[in-house]
Amino acid sequence: MPDQLLDPSPLARAVTGYITAYWASRVLVQFFHFDRSAAPPGAFSTLAEVALVGLFISLTAIYGCAAMA
Repeated sequence: MPDQLLDPSPLARAVTGYITAYWASRVLVQFFHFDRSAAPPGAFSTLAEVALVGLFISLTAIYGCAAMA
């Protein structure tokens, strides 16, 4: 129900704000909790991590914009 999430109601702001906080905390966990030294070496692993972090950041931005709308 994307139309209801984009509705400027307090419930929609609360839900999208919670989702934003979740993905923002996931970005922080990725950078500050996980030990990258155990990751396999190589370009594929580096590219996969960049794609994963990019996805987390984009989801944070998308839901953040929806919460502010």
